[in-house]
Amino acid sequence: MLSGSSDCLIARITSTPSERIDTGEGDLSPMVPFATAPTAAMIIMTVRDALVKASVDSTEAPSKAYEYLLSDTLQHVPFNMISSSMYASIARKAAAEQKKLPTRGLANDIRMVSSLLPYCDVMFLDNECG
Repeated sequence: MLSGSSDCLIARITSTPSERIDTGEGDLSPMVPFATAPTAAMIIMTVRDALVKASVDSTEAPSKAYEYLLSDTLQHVPFNMISSSMYASIARKAAAEQKKLPTRGLANDIRMVSSLLPYCDVMFLDNECG
């Protein structure tokens, strides 16, 4: 999930306080450059904040967040398996020179299907996802 940018993000989030910025909420958040996958950084910070709220020591929270995010258990979460399969299907179609380009809403469709499918017996999809 975080393979390509995880080393950079780990270094930034566990950086020394002098390299961090004050958000005004008493929290020193890491400065994550725009080029280092802002979505991954947001996920890491969200997990870190959840751990701190769950009484994990704030100095240990970043390493615990990475331990959780890089664990094998997340690879088996239905959302990840379904969305990965759907994106792989799109990649296969693109490699086979699909004539029609995916629409802008396809990523949202994949998120919805991946989130809801584990709780459904039947799901009706449009042609693009079908």
